[in-house]
Amino acid sequence: LARPAGTAVEPRFGWNEPEVTQADFPLAAVYQGNPQRRQVTLMINVAWGNEELAQMLDILDAEGVRTTFFLVGRWAERYPDLARAVAERGHEIASHGYSDAAAIGSLDYQAARADLERAHRVITEVTGREPRWFSPHRGEWSPALLEACRDLGYRLFLWTVDTIDWQDPDRGTLLARVLDRAVPGALVLMHPRPVTVDALPDMIRGLRRHGLEPVPLGTLLDPHLPPDPAETGLPGGATAQRAGPPDPRTGDAWWGARVP
Repeated sequence: LARPAGTAVEPRFGWNEPEVTQADFPLAAVYQGNPQRRQVTLMINVAWGNEELAQMLDILDAEGVRTTFFLVGRWAERYPDLARAVAERGHEIASHGYSDAAAIGSLDYQAARADLERAHRVITEVTGREPRWFSPHRGEWSPALLEACRDLGYRLFLWTVDTIDWQDPDRGTLLARVLDRAVPGALVLMHPRPVTVDALPDMIRGLRRHGLEPVPLGTLLDPHLPPDPAETGLPGGATAQRAGPPDPRTGDAWWGARVP
């Protein structure tokens, strides 16, 4: 392992896969991501608010944030250009069901599955992205809905923090709801509302001041992400970069460090 004096040594990191993961609980709803990661996801449910959505996309661009949009299938069908714009701006696409008017938590298995399948077809055709995350309208769910999600390869998500922005709170109240309650791994529920758009820049900056970086849901849940410098002992400013794909036999992902 010795290297001649004056030569660089590239650290390599690996870790063991956890003994228990979300995959071991296919019939469970998810309320929070990994609490060991100082990241959060802004879960943006879209069934209306077209004008605010365009502004929201501009703000996310300006703040350098990519996140996850849960689209209602019927909305994507009616406004395909807007739905495509969300995907084209680099955001992750997820499903909010086909119709937000349906009380999906009260549907039987076949009806719930039909709603999910219809939304899946529409969203995939319109955006070119195949959603795998689902969040039910009003947070309603049932064992039948969880079974339908499992059988279609979906994972059902609820939330850690609710902005309750559909009640049009004042800006300060909305910010306090998020910044006072956000924790590592938090899922923050919101919609394209005027007050949400107004508060969004300060919300993102406030989360960052708390050391919480907004990321897409897939990033928050990815077990093969580079470790944080604080967890690895890397010097300040160093970043971990994947040195290769996960080992197909073990699933281990290896990373090297880039030091500025």
